[in-house]
Amino acid sequence: LYTPYSEDDDIVKFAKRANEIAGNHVYDGFLRADGIKIILDLPYHLWMHEPYDNNGVPDTGHPLEDMDEVRRQIFEADINGLMVNVLTMGDRAVTEALNVLEEVAVLNPPRTRRHTVEHAEWIRESDLSRFSELGVVVVMNYMASYPSDFIPFLEQVFGKERLNNRYQRLKDIVDSGAIVVQGSDFPLAHRDPMLGLHVMVNGTDLEGNPEGGLWPHKNISIEEALKTFTVNVAHAANESKRFGQLKEGYAADFVILSQDILDPSFDPLQLIKVKANLTVFNGHVVYEDFSDTEKLLDYGL
Repeated sequence: LYTPYSEDDDIVKFAKRANEIAGNHVYDGFLRADGIKIILDLPYHLWMHEPYDNNGVPDTGHPLEDMDEVRRQIFEADINGLMVNVLTMGDRAVTEALNVLEEVAVLNPPRTRRHTVEHAEWIRESDLSRFSELGVVVVMNYMASYPSDFIPFLEQVFGKERLNNRYQRLKDIVDSGAIVVQGSDFPLAHRDPMLGLHVMVNGTDLEGNPEGGLWPHKNISIEEALKTFTVNVAHAANESKRFGQLKEGYAADFVILSQDILDPSFDPLQLIKVKANLTVFNGHVVYEDFSDTEKLLDYGL
């Protein structure tokens, strides 16, 4: 994590440490440390193109640091072989992150890049196609679509129209052809991937409210949602030849679920109740429960 409190030479130190870990082969196939997170803006200072209501004052937010400094950080991380994760909250932050990553790909030597933009709940229409064009991965957080007391607050700050049309553009970005990865944002939200599938596909709380989902025009299919936890994650980690699929020669990492969630007759509202009966990691059974006991839905949401 690179912050305003980091030292100028920390990025070079991070890259050196990543190479040391890769070179000792102790963690082959289990651990890499070649990524760096750079924060562009923060939740209470979202950097937006258009003003929003910041406690009664029209505001467009701002970046955490001067953009010349952010650009220097990203360029240095990239040229030292690190994968860059840029945390963005507002749509202006997304635009500027894409601008820098586009510059990096042109000006730095060519290599395999899996840079990511984190959160990206607000994305301008003109930026939707840029992710796939630039090969930048989108890391979103399904809990942004969970109906809660947080939504009325967002409506007050950003207005209902902007919230409905531009917040959590999951379906739009999936339809654009971009590689989308989902994260729980744990420990801020529960890490159960079935909860993630439920929210992305249904857009409801655990009881199925509101009927039809909070943003029904933004729900995606179960198969699309499943890819954000599997093949897309493998792509983002540059491990597509070892992970993300059930395939000969790939790591034996998989679960057996209590129901076939890809069966056309499966009710998506039951996703949250689906249990993992068996978990296999690296070919070893690490969890097993084929009992009839119902899944405990205790997420504190």
